[in-house]
Amino acid sequence: MTRILIVTMLESFAGILVQRGIFFYSKEHLAFTKVDNLWLALATGAPYVLGALASHPLSRRLGERRLLLLLLVGQILSLVPIIAAPHATTLFICGAVFSILVGVKWPLVESYVSAGLEPSRQFQAVGVFNITWSGAVPLALAAAGLLIWAAPWALFVAALAVFALNLLPTLGLPAVPVHLPDDHPQRPDGATLGRYRSLLTASRALLVSSYCLMWILAAVLPDILIESLGISLLLAPALAALPDLMRLGMFILLTVRSQWHGRVWPLVVAAAAMPIGFLAIMSSRGLGMVLGGEIVFGLAIGMVYYAALYYALASKNASVEAGGAHEALIGAGFIFGPTACLIGIYLSSGGAMSVLTGTVTGVGPLILATTVMAAWPLLKLRGR
Repeated sequence: MTRILIVTMLESFAGILVQRGIFFYSKEHLAFTKVDNLWLALATGAPYVLGALASHPLSRRLGERRLLLLLLVGQILSLVPIIAAPHATTLFICGAVFSILVGVKWPLVESYVSAGLEPSRQFQAVGVFNITWSGAVPLALAAAGLLIWAAPWALFVAALAVFALNLLPTLGLPAVPVHLPDDHPQRPDGATLGRYRSLLTASRALLVSSYCLMWILAAVLPDILIESLGISLLLAPALAALPDLMRLGMFILLTVRSQWHGRVWPLVVAAAAMPIGFLAIMSSRGLGMVLGGEIVFGLAIGMVYYAALYYALASKNASVEAGGAHEALIGAGFIFGPTACLIGIYLSSGGAMSVLTGTVTGVGPLILATTVMAAWPLLKLRGR
């Protein structure tokens, strides 16, 4: 368990340097606007779905450890052109390739985390895993500001070095994780599994919504913090990490306290809190409003992510397939979020409405649709 957590921490740290730091890099060194960054978010986020869906068949053919090692090497190679030729075209192409590799990677890691564990220990393992990867996110974003300020190449060289370092603990993983037999006496019974599957359906719908909004914020927060609020480059990435810090706090709480397990109300509260926090951030009405929105949003997405991953692994016996579906839904958010936001911004470009109103017009139907999809299985559970 310790080895896979080391792999998780290093992969999360280096991955965030690239996936989230890239938007601050593009603004500082390539003069990207908010719209440019949204297009970058779409181009680098959409391929993630392909990687996540390919993870299960590739792991069956190659084995988990071998595939992980190949992915690490691929991630290193994908960063070399950006370091050598830091142009917008390179950023778009290599960012897309990197995204595919990351999409393949995380279902494999998730399968290693809880495979072969009894349900009670599986619950603890998922909690520790969530705390590990999410704890690396704010650290990576804080480091990203310093690296981008130091030199144009520093962000990607640092990520490359961490990926190379991670080859060593990955070599020590089992070739294939061993899963708990489906007829194990401590596997959840039929009634519990039925309830979990309903909660899984609801939490997955909200997971799409959360990553739609999160990926929009990843693209536009550099503009909000630096342009609108006048925050320095050194501090802005750390402030952008506040939702991630709140998500980490929620993960710790959900790991320590299991009373939420199998219940409907936590998902209902999260579904209401996510758009409230998002709108507070997008309003850009002062640093206090933005930070308050980040706190609310971060707590809500923490609840949704934890529930979606736990119910997926518990229902599907910690398989790579379960993690692949989980990550594919995250990838769907990477596609739908920036697309909806771009539509909203273009609707407001004629001056008939504000940018915020246009954004709400574009994103609102998406939030409504995913909320309705989540509400249906929850209402059926309450009815029972």
